[in-house]
Formats: sequence, structure tokens, C-alpha cells
Amino acid sequence: MNIMPMLSKELKELARSYKLLFVPLAFVLLGLTQPVTYKMLPQLMKSASNLPPGAVIDIPLPPAGDVVAMALGQFNQLGILILVLVAMGAVAGERATGVAATVLTKPVGRGAYLGAKAIAYGLLAVVSGVLGMAAAAYYTQVLIGAINWTDAAVGTVLYLPNLLLAVALALCCSTFMKTPLAAGGVGLAGVVVLNMVPKYLGKFVAGAYPGALTEAASKAIAGQEFAPGRPVTGVLLVALLALVAGWAVLKRQEI
Repeated sequence: MNIMPMLSKELKELARSYKLLFVPLAFVLLGLTQPVTYKMLPQLMKSASNLPPGAVIDIPLPPAGDVVAMALGQFNQLGILILVLVAMGAVAGERATGVAATVLTKPVGRGAYLGAKAIAYGLLAVVSGVLGMAAAAYYTQVLIGAINWTDAAVGTVLYLPNLLLAVALALCCSTFMKTPLAAGGVGLAGVVVLNMVPKYLGKFVAGAYPGALTEAASKAIAGQEFAPGRPVTGVLLVALLALVAGWAVLKRQEI
């Protein structure tokens, strides 16, 4: 079956549930955090400390590119958490409410069913990530100093596979867990494992995990040399394997 009708349904559901609004807005707010924090830090420290009258707190601002790159740290934590939470019920929730059974009684293949969700949530992740980084770059330019927009754009594109991996893991877990909460918990655990464990598994694996991709993206934004090939390939391959595993599980389930 053509995947487009299912994709249209998923996009309408994202709009109906306001995820198309609130998830990008959350990423924009996360992107604002770094430049606003660094700009206000001297004033915050002055108001929080008992300095004598006339004392001056002089905290040198970091390079503008470094401030933008630090926004990736916000996305790596809260941003990925948000994506897992919004995607964790994509299959498990519909299965629990009977929506999945209704949809799959029609001439809809399970591959098209899961694929449409992957595309819809993947688009949501990409749009949110781009808007969040655009907000970080713009307000860094306004509050901190001039940035290299080409470097910021390259680093943003490099980082996006990490967001797609979070979506893929959440969807995969949603296919074999009975409840959205369980799917979210396992998905978050998977993200943590993939970000922590591979760096201890040798040089080759350590160069192809999400943390290495975040590092490469940060270097790109800061205008430093970076090598994106292996981390991009590794992260996208794991995301693809997660979706294939989810499809294999869903194919054998009785909905």
C-alpha cells in the first residue's frame, strides 16, 4: 500500500495533539538557554553574592561559536527526552486503545504503518532541531557576538542523526512493549547505553557512536576540524536497525 495516506494520518495526528507546536517550541526554548545564560551570568552572580559596593564581576564571554555548540548539550539531554516521550506511545498507545487494530484491518501493511510513523516523527525531530539551533545561533549573534552561520548550519545538519536515532529507538521499543510508559523507559535506557558504553569498546566503535557525532557537530559549529563520516554512518545504521527490529516484532504480533 502507498505510504502517503498513512503519513498524512500521522501528520494530522501530530497537529491534532499539538505536538507539531509544542515540541519545536520546547527546542527553541532550549536553544535560547545558552546565550541568555552567558549574557546574564555576571548580573546573576552579582545579585547572588555579598560583594562590597563598587565591586565589579568581570567574566569573559566564550567565543560565540562555542556558545552555539553548547546548545547541543541541551538537546542531548532534554531534547532527546522530549522526543522519546512524544514518540513512546506511537505504537504501544494505539495498540492499547484499539486504534492499531482498526487501522491494520484495512489494506495497510505493517511496514507502511511503522514507516509512516518513523517519517512523521523524524520530520518533527528534524524541524525541532533546526529551529532550536537557529534560535541558539540568532540569539548568540545578538547577545554574545558574530557567528559563522555556515559553520552553524553544517554542525546542525551533522547533529540531526542523533535526534533521528532517539525517534527510532522510541518507535522500536513502542512495538514490543505493552505500554507507552514502558516503551519510553526502555527507549531512554537505550539512548543512555548508546551514549555511554561504546566509548569503552575500542577505538573503532568509539568513533561511531552518538557522543562522537555530537563532538563532531560541536567542532563544526566552533569552526574546528572534524571528521563526520564514521559517527554519521554509525548512528544512522543503528537507527535503521532499530526500525527494522521494530518492524520485525510488529510483523509477528497479533494486534
